[in-house]
Amino acid sequence: MTSSRTQAIRDMAIATVFFAGMSFCVKWAKPLPTAQIVFFRALIALVLCLIHLRILGIAPLGTHRKLLFLRGLFGSCALIAFFWSIGHLPLATASVLQSLSPIFTAILGVMLLGERFRAAQVALFGLAIAGVVVMQGTGSGGSPMNIAVAVSGAALSACAYTVIAKIGRREHPLVIVLWFPLVTVPLISPILWSVWVWPSPTQWAALVGIGICVQVAQVFMTRSFQTGPTSVVSLVTYLGLVWAGLGGALLFDEPLTFGLLVGAVLIVVAVIGTSRLRVVAPVAAKGES
Repeated sequence: MTSSRTQAIRDMAIATVFFAGMSFCVKWAKPLPTAQIVFFRALIALVLCLIHLRILGIAPLGTHRKLLFLRGLFGSCALIAFFWSIGHLPLATASVLQSLSPIFTAILGVMLLGERFRAAQVALFGLAIAGVVVMQGTGSGGSPMNIAVAVSGAALSACAYTVIAKIGRREHPLVIVLWFPLVTVPLISPILWSVWVWPSPTQWAALVGIGICVQVAQVFMTRSFQTGPTSVVSLVTYLGLVWAGLGGALLFDEPLTFGLLVGAVLIVVAVIGTSRLRVVAPVAAKGES
């Protein structure tokens, strides 16, 4: 359990780096419409998945298709809700509400996967949330409907992660990753042509970067949730805020504030504490139920 948990934490930490790289590419791709960015993110990931699966000789659609479809549906809806919240709420508010996702994931892990939550884990989650609030602020403004959409997006992300954990090792990580764009592409295509803007060469490069970064990130994230306790690896996702804050300062001349540095330290301490914490094994091993 300890070695697989350590590997899961390492995989998630790597995933957060590539997710941050994706967010930087999204900034470079602006002001392209959000639907167009989401579409190309999914399309490139879809093509890369199919090529990789063909090389490995793995059947792309897998065998647990109901769960795989749910993973794709939850993930797609969460992505749309997240982009909606960014467009309709202050960035700080959207970021803090999205940070509820690891908490929802941990709760679902206890309720649906038989994982057991310790008091020390609650304290570490509190430390990580404190780091998020110090980094981003609590935000202000936003209608109740837009806040509800943002919270729903965080909950849907947690549902997607929980489905991955439920599938466990019964499917190859690439098969699980494939079902995300497999659902997203037809879901977003009907509105794409009404908002289409022809990208510049820089924006084309950014779109390709988005697709590659998200593909690598999704593989590592999926493998992490397949092998590690969801209550542990979900907390590691907060590292993404650290990379985003530091990258924003280095690449986009965003202010490197004292709050950002203090928040980053709190999150890193919480992640290190989680990696050293002994977690009680779930009732049933992943992929066996």
